[in-house]
Amino acid sequence: MKQLKKYMKTSLLLSIMSICFFCSYKPKSSDVLPSSVQEEPIDLVYFPTDIFTKQTYQIRMDSLVKKLFKEKDLHLVESELKRINQIHTRFYAMYWKAYLLYYTAVFYQNLRSEDDLAAKTIAQSLQTLQEREYENSEYYALLAQVTSFSIQFATITQLARVSTAVETAANHALELNKNNLRAYLVLASHNFHTPKMFGGMKKVETYALKGLACPDVIENTEYSPTWGRNQLYHLLEQYYEQEGKTKALEELHEKYNARQSTP
Repeated sequence: MKQLKKYMKTSLLLSIMSICFFCSYKPKSSDVLPSSVQEEPIDLVYFPTDIFTKQTYQIRMDSLVKKLFKEKDLHLVESELKRINQIHTRFYAMYWKAYLLYYTAVFYQNLRSEDDLAAKTIAQSLQTLQEREYENSEYYALLAQVTSFSIQFATITQLARVSTAVETAANHALELNKNNLRAYLVLASHNFHTPKMFGGMKKVETYALKGLACPDVIENTEYSPTWGRNQLYHLLEQYYEQEGKTKALEELHEKYNARQSTP
């Protein structure tokens, strides 16, 4: 269980780092939605509902989560959860509700150390996802991510089943769309935190590099998720550092810096 707690702490830190880093990240044009979706400047603060469809919804969610972590105030998140049904598709209304509940659970667990509330909230996220199953790659990638977080609240007898469920969901996401970097992120993270005696650390680099080679978005709508690249980058960085792969780490940094400087 100590190994598991260490695993979850690392995963949570990666999630928070990725949100906090969001403001300085400049994605390549090939990794984002068409210019018609992003025709107005993006303001990374909370903005009223009547204009949110002019922005990518991922940016809206990350803005809310960033403010949640910074200000430790649940008001905006709670308001958004009430508004979220205004999304025009049933799938994405469900998806972003589960996503926001997931990060609310992260907040409770990591910033407030309220494990009971974290467990309750991640259960609500899972329940939201399981109300209706979608044969959709993004559905299974998020299901894998949320299930992965729930591992820390599982009993000893549940651990193997939940761990298998994480891999099953992530692999099914890739069966439905091989270019889903979020599915690769879950698999890379899962392998990173699996003990070496059980096959851990063997596929981290493979999964991470495949994921980083994928586009940020696989469906061109304003509601499509784009999360995962920064988490995946930081996970691979941590893997190289831990394994003492200095040359690979330097190459990763060079490629990342080149990507950031690309117009």
